[in-house]
Amino acid sequence: MQNQLLLQVITRFATAYCSTIEGTAKNIETTELCGGARICYIFHETFGKVLDHIDPLGGLQQIDILTAIRNATVSIQVSITF
Repeated sequence: MQNQLLLQVITRFATAYCSTIEGTAKNIETTELCGGARICYIFHETFGKVLDHIDPLGGLQQIDILTAIRNATVSIQVSITF
C-alpha cells in the first residue's frame, strides 16, 4: 500500500514538473519567469555571464596545453583507424 502511494506521489510530481517545463501547467506564476522560460533565462543570462568570467587557460602552462592538444590528436587518429 505504501509503495503504491509513493508511486502516485512521484507520478503526480513528475507530471506537474513536466507541465511546468513545457509551459502547459494550470497554475503558472505570472509575476516571474517559470518553466522553460526560466531555464532559458538562467542559461543565457546567469550561466553565460559566469562563463565569460572563467579563464579556460588560467593556471595552465604552455606545455600543458600542447600536451593536451597532442593527446587529443593521437586519440582522434586512433579512433579513426578502428
